Amino acid sequence: MRDVMLTDFDTLSPSDTLSDALYKAIHSLQDDFPVVRGAALVGVVSRQGIIQALRHGGNGYIQAIMSRAFQVAQPDDSLGALIRRIGSGRLSLIPVAESGRIVGIVTWQNLSSSMGLLAEYRRLERVDSEA
Repeated sequence: MRDVMLTDFDTLSPSDTLSDALYKAIHSLQDDFPVVRGAALVGVVSRQGIIQALRHGGNGYIQAIMSRAFQVAQPDDSLGALIRRIGSGRLSLIPVAESGRIVGIVTWQNLSSSMGLLAEYRRLERVDSEA
C-alpha cells in the first residue's frame, strides 16, 4: 500500500459548502475526496456527487452528501488486499490511515498507473543489484 498510495491529496470538511468543494475540485486532479473533521476521517465524497447535489438541490454542505460507508486501509496492507477491497464494490477511493490519521489515498486511477510504474521500478532495482 505504501508503494502506491498518494500522499499529496486534498481533503474536504463536512462543513464545507458544496460550491466551495466544487471550487476545490476544479483545482485538483482528484475525483474523490476524503472528508475529515479535525484529524478524524468521517466520510468520502466524489466530484460527481458534488456536481449532482448542486444541480438537484442547490448549495448545501458536504456532510449531507458524503458517504459514511467506506473502508480504510493501513500503509502496510498488501496490494492484493487493496485490489479486492476496491474491486468488491463501487468504492473508488480507499483512504489510508496510520494511528488514526489519514496519510494517503488510493484510487482506481492511481492504482492502475502506479502498478505499472512500480513493476518497472522493481525491475530496475533487480538489474542494478545484479550489476
